[in-house]
Amino acid sequence: HKLRLDLSPGEGTHPRRTTARRQIVLYVHPSGAALAGSDPVARVENAGGVRLVTAEQVRAWCGSPSTRLTVRPVLDLSHASSVDAYEVTKDMAERVRLRQPTCVFPWCSRPARRCDLDHIEPYERGGPTTDDNLAPLCRFHHRLKTHGGWVYTRLDETTVLWRSPTGLALLRGDTGTRDVTGDSAGHPPDD
Repeated sequence: HKLRLDLSPGEGTHPRRTTARRQIVLYVHPSGAALAGSDPVARVENAGGVRLVTAEQVRAWCGSPSTRLTVRPVLDLSHASSVDAYEVTKDMAERVRLRQPTCVFPWCSRPARRCDLDHIEPYERGGPTTDDNLAPLCRFHHRLKTHGGWVYTRLDETTVLWRSPTGLALLRGDTGTRDVTGDSAGHPPDD
């Protein structure tokens, strides 16, 4: 005899219909042109990264009962804070993840919300817990940096220069990753 699991609803019960609500978190950037509908008004994070949306799209989401919409104000990303501890504050983590929406390792696109926040200059070697010394690294790349000999330096708010244990130099920025190994001893070229 074969065993069979009966998954049908019992007598007098009704199968529960559940429709997953679309969850959207918006970071609003209001301006006169944006509110008039001609420019993007917000950024939305999703599995595919970050994209800009118009006021018309926001209105459509607000009118849909299948959407759970959370609107958050823009944080001043130029404001940097520090703490005298290893642990990162919630506001600090939010600013770091908004500035760098993905893992900062070359070619990695894992969303920052699913990454560790790494002290670029290690905390145990005197690296401060500040916005400017933190970057999102997915767990694999965090371990590679911590135990595999990879090091990186922040060049500006969104650009980092990685060096591999074998001397490879990779520049990771807003437009992607570039090999700069042969460019004047691994220094990024002047654009």
